[in-house]
Amino acid sequence: MATSKAQILSTDEEIDAAIQAANHAPPEPLATRVEFLPALRAMSVHLNTGQRLLLPVEDMQYLSAATEDQLHDAEIVGVGYGIGFPKLDAHFSVEGLLAGRYGNSKWMKQLEKKRVDALSNAA
Repeated sequence: MATSKAQILSTDEEIDAAIQAANHAPPEPLATRVEFLPALRAMSVHLNTGQRLLLPVEDMQYLSAATEDQLHDAEIVGVGYGIGFPKLDAHFSVEGLLAGRYGNSKWMKQLEKKRVDALSNAA
């Protein structure tokens, strides 16, 4: 049986450049703090990138009918990849929230219809 040996084709300069590029890559967005803002009925999610998401509770699946107690119980999931609501058994990924996904596909279709209807009624 013939065997082959892998060869490293990169030079030291290419490896150094790749390491330097990786060190200067923007950080992966992770949640660092989550809190419920009762006056706005919104969730505030602070990210390690310096961004802060302000998410209306009525737009988020499983949260629209939640009590203030349930919403105050929000927590960071994992090392910041998501936020969770233990009393509601609901979880949202930071990646999904940044992409504007606040629930499953059926929820998002209903939310889009609600927004379109609101725009139509305002015109």
